[in-house]
Amino acid sequence: MKKTFLFLIMVLGISKSALAQKEFKSTNHFSIEVPSNWNSSSLSEIETYTKSIEAISGIQLKTTTEAIFYLGTGIDYPNLQIVSNTLTDLNKIGFRKYLKLITDKDILRRAFNSVKDSLPNIFSDYTASNALVDTSRRMFVYAMKQDFIDFGPTILLSANFLTTQKIVCLNFYLKPSQYDNYKNSILNIIKSFKIEDDYLISLTGTSDDPNFQSAESFFNIGNIKFKQTDYQGAIQSYSTSIEISPKYAEAYYNRGLSKSKLENNKGAIEDYDKTIELDNANEKAYCERGNSKTSLKDYSGAIIDFNKSIELNPTSSITYFNRGILKVKQGNEKGALEDYGKAIELNPTFFQAYYNRGITKNHLKEYESAIRDYTKSIALNPNFAKAYVNRGMVKNKLTDYKGAIQDYTKAIEIDSKIYSAYYNRGLAKFNLEIYEEAIADYDKAIALDDKYADAYYNRGSAKNILQDFRSAIQDYNKYIELRPSDADGFSSRGLVKLTMKDYKNSIVDYTKAIELKPTANSFYFRGSAKSMLDSWQGANSDFTKAIALDAEHAQAFYGRGIARLVLDDKKGGCSDLNIAVKLGETGAIESLKKYCK
Repeated sequence: MKKTFLFLIMVLGISKSALAQKEFKSTNHFSIEVPSNWNSSSLSEIETYTKSIEAISGIQLKTTTEAIFYLGTGIDYPNLQIVSNTLTDLNKIGFRKYLKLITDKDILRRAFNSVKDSLPNIFSDYTASNALVDTSRRMFVYAMKQDFIDFGPTILLSANFLTTQKIVCLNFYLKPSQYDNYKNSILNIIKSFKIEDDYLISLTGTSDDPNFQSAESFFNIGNIKFKQTDYQGAIQSYSTSIEISPKYAEAYYNRGLSKSKLENNKGAIEDYDKTIELDNANEKAYCERGNSKTSLKDYSGAIIDFNKSIELNPTSSITYFNRGILKVKQGNEKGALEDYGKAIELNPTFFQAYYNRGITKNHLKEYESAIRDYTKSIALNPNFAKAYVNRGMVKNKLTDYKGAIQDYTKAIEIDSKIYSAYYNRGLAKFNLEIYEEAIADYDKAIALDDKYADAYYNRGSAKNILQDFRSAIQDYNKYIELRPSDADGFSSRGLVKLTMKDYKNSIVDYTKAIELKPTANSFYFRGSAKSMLDSWQGANSDFTKAIALDAEHAQAFYGRGIARLVLDDKKGGCSDLNIAVKLGETGAIESLKKYCK
């Protein structure tokens, strides 16, 4: 069977995105959405607390939902106990599930108490302001602002209500001259949270730039949107940050990452250019610009950027990895192996590097070594389905079909929607002549991707072997629809029609196949169809063309021998039959005995 394409799944360039990006601070106003399951009785009970909350905080509340906001932030320290009691009452009427920021351990109260001695007046005069809620994800951000004589630190608390995961961010903005004085107090607050795995605490840096805090707020909003895969929203936030602080190199860099995610590589390169202009030692920017140039097929420019990134940081395994991918695209597979090897040397747990090195070794026909790399990648990441698929492909090439099937099956267990695993398992079963099971796997691959051309082709081939000719033709029809310029679809459909004795339409298909790609087999089979219609001159011509393309095509000599005999060219016919027998066409023996005595 000709069409046995095995799909390789490449790991693309790993983005050196800000893995430790700072959390965001907001300068936007908030808007809180009342959950749909709150009944009028519950809202009425909330309203009974509004006046006491106003008395405690001195803040006029516009809505009952604002009351919940202020309860969640704990109001001011001198009245913390009153607020705590109020929260306890609220818990009794079922709002504990909603105010997930207030936990069984009273996180806020413990945080406040932890600093009451070192900063006795820290919560004496603040207002809850400039808060943002992303109601689509129910991400509540609570901002508490204090006024000090010579600086204004901001504490930001946020909680994610979309899932059971909670995020609590504690960010301090202090002038450098004040940072050391309050460092211990800040650390005490962090410790007081007794953070579990589902919490995140971040302590920010400092800046003397008067616009930095505002710019940083939008920068961190961009980071959150980036993590939520809202890349367009992230770009908008980073752009606002840049407008406020035009020399904010990291904002340009992160905006470039967002544009890369949206495949706007030209725009990304412009941002990386600006990042490098502001910070020419930013090795991440050179690496990412190299990735974008690779995507735009500017390979010479990309290699310069990767080289520069490595010069700035020769211990970056990711940059070597990405340069390896580039070298594969340039056809320098030996060089790619060296880069993948260096990435592995720098990071022995880099499973993607083993995986890509395995792909490259497969291309170089270093099959056993490729299998070892895939096996190592799997050992480092047992749930890496693509590694099982590609290891199975190499086993298939080594005719270890049962081993290949085991790998494909494991990949499917990990990811039931990985259609290439079903397809390739179908190929292995086809090779083991388990045609019904092969068809079932092709069915699954097509169900997951109804434009999977090769799956239609090979399913048609299996059906042809099982003599389900009409269904086979339907599959070849679909293949031709998806790949109208591929001669194989027409020649395979022509063969089924030839078998079904539909000789005229078989000739039509082989004629189209020959127009697209003339091969010895296409001429031979068209000649066979013509002979069945007693078009012996045309058959003789096609068999001759087949022999011209393949001088050892035994069946073509056999066919031409019969055609010449019918056309009264006994000498030429017997000569062809004799050649056919010598080439191993046993069917010609009887004809040679009968007509060439």
